[in-house]
Amino acid sequence: MNEDERSLLTAAITSGVRAPMDAIERLGNNRTFHIMAAAMSIAIERGFADGTTPAQIQNYVEDLLERFPKADGEIKASALEAVIRAGLGEPELIEPLTYDDLLGASYLLTFDLISQQELDDAGREEYFQTVIALADEES
Repeated sequence: MNEDERSLLTAAITSGVRAPMDAIERLGNNRTFHIMAAAMSIAIERGFADGTTPAQIQNYVEDLLERFPKADGEIKASALEAVIRAGLGEPELIEPLTYDDLLGASYLLTFDLISQQELDDAGREEYFQTVIALADEES
């Protein structure tokens, strides 16, 4: 894992919506997308049980946007719901989303779901390594 990848993941789990634009520029859109998709996928897997219903996802998203009012308007509820449902087995739901929709949703979801786990340094490092391994497989 290089410094830019670590910076991207650290920002994702510590600051939510604020992306390290300099690191993203150096990594490029493709690598950034694969890292954030992996980070989000693992966060969704850890944060939602099998059998989570669309209504439960909608309730989670409503609560999320209430807790992060600055994100409301910047990140669409429909994008958040689509990304979660895609992570739970409905990948076709993200097809109409833009890169910006996907990146914004992935940052906020990753931040919220991983911060709820209250990872210690070892847990955070294990999460980062798992994310990079998955991103490497997908790219």
